[in-house]
Amino acid sequence: MKRGRPPIGDKPMTSAERQRRYLDRIRGTAAVPPPTLPKASGAAPWEAELTKLKSECAKLRSENAMLKRLLERARLGRPHP
Repeated sequence: MKRGRPPIGDKPMTSAERQRRYLDRIRGTAAVPPPTLPKASGAAPWEAELTKLKSECAKLRSENAMLKRLLERARLGRPHP
């Protein structure tokens, strides 16, 4: 003679588990499924933004180098060119 109940869905679940999941859903504390990855279809929309940010970063690096040189000249007492 079989004991217990047949599985509900894909895996067996006790009544306590079912109640916990139900209450979690009501309270809004249910586990959130992981986000799905976007499908690869040509150029991603963020690639243009990435290119723009890389060029801005290069510009700021060159400006930073120039300002460091000016600061070093000021420390040595040389006038600004």
